[in-house]
Amino acid sequence: GIFKMSKLLLLLSVVSSTTGHNGLAGVGNVCNIKDYGAVADNSTSNTKAIQKAIDTCHNTHPMGSTVLVPEGSFQTGSLLLRSNMQLHIASGGGLYGVTNQSEYPVVWSFGEGNTWRALVSAYNETNISITGENVGVPANNSIIDGVGWLWWCLADSMPIRQPWCKQFDPSGSTFPKGTPLRPKLVELTNCTNLRLEGFTAQNSAFWTLHPTLSKNVIIRNMTVLSPRAVGNTDGIDPDSCENVLMEDCHVDVGDDGISIKSFNISKDLQAPTRNITMRRMNILSRNWCVGSGTSGGIYDILLEDSQIGASGKVTSPWAIKFKSHRYYPGPMINITLRRLAIGKIGPTPWMYPTTPGSFLLLGLEYGNNKPPPGYHGHPIMRNVTFEDITVVSAGSPGSIAGLPESCLEHMTFKNISILNTTQDNWDNCHYVDPTTLTISNVHPQLKCSGCGH
Repeated sequence: GIFKMSKLLLLLSVVSSTTGHNGLAGVGNVCNIKDYGAVADNSTSNTKAIQKAIDTCHNTHPMGSTVLVPEGSFQTGSLLLRSNMQLHIASGGGLYGVTNQSEYPVVWSFGEGNTWRALVSAYNETNISITGENVGVPANNSIIDGVGWLWWCLADSMPIRQPWCKQFDPSGSTFPKGTPLRPKLVELTNCTNLRLEGFTAQNSAFWTLHPTLSKNVIIRNMTVLSPRAVGNTDGIDPDSCENVLMEDCHVDVGDDGISIKSFNISKDLQAPTRNITMRRMNILSRNWCVGSGTSGGIYDILLEDSQIGASGKVTSPWAIKFKSHRYYPGPMINITLRRLAIGKIGPTPWMYPTTPGSFLLLGLEYGNNKPPPGYHGHPIMRNVTFEDITVVSAGSPGSIAGLPESCLEHMTFKNISILNTTQDNWDNCHYVDPTTLTISNVHPQLKCSGCGH
């Protein structure tokens, strides 16, 4: 697995060098959206003007162009990027999503059905960069903002409904059944050679950064933000992707900070996620996870030299989660988490006030619903390593649970220390193959039962 990661980093360094840095990619091939009628008054809808800039720039310079968002606040609906293009947001510049649903076309997506198209989207394209001029992380020099407040209230996506919904949704109405899924902030589907770097992605109506069915993806120096009280605002969700590098990002959202996902294209055709490296990531809220969608398979994942939570106060109700659906096939193989610093994990009054706070929740029964007719199988977990991890505090160490029909194999737990916990015992650890299990220097002590229990 680690050898594959080294090849991945070499590949992605080549991709990065061919797509430039945060500066403008094409000298002479720059299309300023203001030249196409965009107005920076944060009230005019600029969807048509910005899309015209994108289409004209691509048609005029099909081998390489930059669409420039200059200083100012530009409102827009859903935009569709094209190949060999850089969308660059200057310092002081920002794209802000309109709340008018008609400016988000309804599209169909695998595993999700009908959804309003993302604020920034692309389909079946290659060589796309979205860049900004942020300095370090967290930062807010260059912004893409989903302006999600009305969407969140209409979807009732908060475990504890927030008082500001009275302002944005005074009637207290919610979406009727059958409404399309809310738009994501950035969704790039079936694309190759992608780079997201140096801007702030915030307040998404739904998931924030969602590369899906894509290959060769770099996500670097990103600030990803949403209110901690709002669910479904995942930070970075690579979904059925291959060859992904994430590094030096700051994530503070109300749902999974990073979620590694995959899905089935059909009951007989899996779309796996493979070769993902994450390093020097700071997930302030909420957690790192695999799943819940794992039916396409998850292979060769590395998270290292990263932080989850805060050392001085509780910002997350749990740190690491593995969640897979029991009745769907979905191998999770060769996953390593190492050299992690985890802060205070505990109850979060804004969302989970009664949750004790767990370091690790690993299970294969998420949802536990029977699948549609024709689907069969079960998840498999093999070669998963947790190593050199320190936790400031947690209410509970957590739980680890395979299935009677799917024992966890080749699990390794080394040098893990929870410095302060109100519960000295793990909630459980069962259906773990004892012949391939390694436990070394774990505190509180971890004991697991075998496959016959």
